[in-house]
Amino acid sequence: MFCVASVLEGFCEPFFILAQKSMRLNIRVYSEALSTIIRVTATYYMVLSENLLFEGILAYGYGALIYSVSLFFLYLVQFFYHIASTNFIIDSMWEVYPRPITYQNGTSQKYNYKIKRLALSFTFQSWFKHVLTE
Repeated sequence: MFCVASVLEGFCEPFFILAQKSMRLNIRVYSEALSTIIRVTATYYMVLSENLLFEGILAYGYGALIYSVSLFFLYLVQFFYHIASTNFIIDSMWEVYPRPITYQNGTSQKYNYKIKRLALSFTFQSWFKHVLTE
């Protein structure tokens, strides 16, 4: 359950970045606050219930799953509303997710090779630091 919740939260990251970039912090605050309240309430009731399905750590797993689902749908609903009602920085929800890079000269590639090299450099540095600290 925690793995599924993590994957769902990963799907929320483009919405988080878009809210930060467009300076619409109210979207993020509202979505995360309401999702946290929903998670806490659901976990509270599952821990206190005497149902065997929610025994032990399962209640917290279901709580994390409920948080991720509610966060995703709250972001989704709010961005659909903002895209439809105002002059927003994107025109469609599909612009949030990765797509091939198209340059002005008409060429296209799946990802930026300079950023790939930079990311690999940071990864190597992290591994090296980990080896040195162990």
